[in-house]
Amino acid sequence: MSTTEPLILPLSTDWRVAMGLGAASVLENALSFHHIYGFPYIPGQSFKGAIRSFVINMYFGSESDALQNVMFCTLFGSDDKGVTKERAGELIFFDVYPSTAPKIEMDILNPHYPDYYRDKNPKPPGDYYSPVPVNFLTVKATTYNFIVVLPKDGDNEFDDKIWGVTTKRKLVNEWIGKALSIFGIGAKTAVGYGRFSKIN
Repeated sequence: MSTTEPLILPLSTDWRVAMGLGAASVLENALSFHHIYGFPYIPGQSFKGAIRSFVINMYFGSESDALQNVMFCTLFGSDDKGVTKERAGELIFFDVYPSTAPKIEMDILNPHYPDYYRDKNPKPPGDYYSPVPVNFLTVKATTYNFIVVLPKDGDNEFDDKIWGVTTKRKLVNEWIGKALSIFGIGAKTAVGYGRFSKIN
């Protein structure tokens, strides 16, 4: 596949990002560190997954409906259940690296009633339980470069019944901005982690 100029979108963390909490680590909870360079990064598959999930939820409601849209399958790829059958997606999502010195900060999760949630016949939650602090690393006040390589026709206009007249570049740029400011990426997005904003 021949490509065009990549889309490079610098975005800054709104608050904290917790990426890779579930991975194996010498710490109790992990943070995704690059295995060669050692800085915190966002794996390309997580980046693609966040954008794909956003598009499905915002425009289609279900993956099965999304797989019946030709443009969705063309850009993200599909399995044999998709309208385009099995195919690779045209978009190439790179690992996301910081463009400013990352600021790593310790955060805490503090379950107050662990036995109540863990035991089968627990005592009701109350002051007699002891909190169990769990520390984990986060990244804050850092700018990252989100890079997507587009196909050669990425700047050509097309007409789609969902997105209207646009280009693949404009569409992907819009998706990334909205997905990372509304949904976020990584762990604990439901409580405000993982959000990014465009730099003015």
